[in-house]
Amino acid sequence: MHICTTKPKNPVITRQQLKNVLINGDDNVSNSLVIDYEGMPKLIQLVNRTPSAIEEYPVRFETFAAGNGYVGSISDLNHLETTYQALLEAWAMHITTGRSFYRDCVSGENTEEELIDEIESEISNLA
Repeated sequence: MHICTTKPKNPVITRQQLKNVLINGDDNVSNSLVIDYEGMPKLIQLVNRTPSAIEEYPVRFETFAAGNGYVGSISDLNHLETTYQALLEAWAMHITTGRSFYRDCVSGENTEEELIDEIESEISNLA
């Protein structure tokens, strides 16, 4: 378990950051969406690697299979809102517990604003 003791460079991911990552993805390969320890969303291409082998990130979202249109310049990003909410939920849980989380859906227990407030509050307590 990686306990967060310093402030991440990017405390709260933004919808625009997520959109940029998804649009710049390559839909010709399967991709796992993650958030790294600095709070940056990234797509990890799954070439000779299974999604379950991705353990070095505090947050991992479901894998976007090659050719499904969820990433890339022609994607309509119809999943952007729910993906963003799910990532915020998982990032908030990571920041408060230090544990890693996998998400593939939204729990809906908190609003976007509540999640951002929770994240910012927890991060303000870090060095």
